[in-house]
Amino acid sequence: HLHAAKVLQKTALSTWDHIRECLIDFKPISEYDVQQWMLKQIHRGGCVLKALPFCASNAHAANPHYSPSKEKPSFISQGDFILIDLWCKQDKEKAIYADITRLAVAKERPSSFEQEIFSTLREAQKVATDFIAENYAKSIPLKGCEVDAVCRKVVEKRGFGAYFIHRTGHNIYTEDHGPGTHLDGFETLDERFLIPETCFSIEPGIYIPGKIGARLEYDVYLHKNGSIQITGGVQEELVSDR
Repeated sequence: HLHAAKVLQKTALSTWDHIRECLIDFKPISEYDVQQWMLKQIHRGGCVLKALPFCASNAHAANPHYSPSKEKPSFISQGDFILIDLWCKQDKEKAIYADITRLAVAKERPSSFEQEIFSTLREAQKVATDFIAENYAKSIPLKGCEVDAVCRKVVEKRGFGAYFIHRTGHNIYTEDHGPGTHLDGFETLDERFLIPETCFSIEPGIYIPGKIGARLEYDVYLHKNGSIQITGGVQEELVSDR
């Protein structure tokens, strides 16, 4: 899992550089091109995946299950808001997946609205993570739906609750969406407890149809000693051309 998480972090960083270079050189680059770029980097890192990673810009990202098209490509332009979602596992038996989502703007700095979206998601992600860490350290049992409620409350307070249209997170195992406890009180009511030596994503999202979609995602592993470990890296600010 840690190997896969590092490959994803490295891939995300190189993807932003690749997009930036193409835009600077006025070289056309589509969402599909970015998808294929990420796929190559993941394979070079010794990892595999079943479903393809994806890149979505602007309103396309408002569909959490969007997939770029080779036949009808959508090209990235200066000023775009860009989401990349990528996952993989090491190419070995019983390897565990890692799964991250990152955000960027193809301009010098984000708009105030884009920044508001990002800061809302980062706060929700952090509040949910802290809630898990504090209770897990005290051996207080936590249900997946309880974590979802805590995360969702932050987004609701910021006025975006109606646009958080999926669960907060999913179990991660030898499949990207594993059989363990999900952070879910929205799609289902997962009343199973989070247990030691399991891994899951924390990925609050805001999806405003026809306008913008955004999601922040990293993974969390629960150690036996009562500590937690964030994997996949933490995005603290929107990537931009600054």
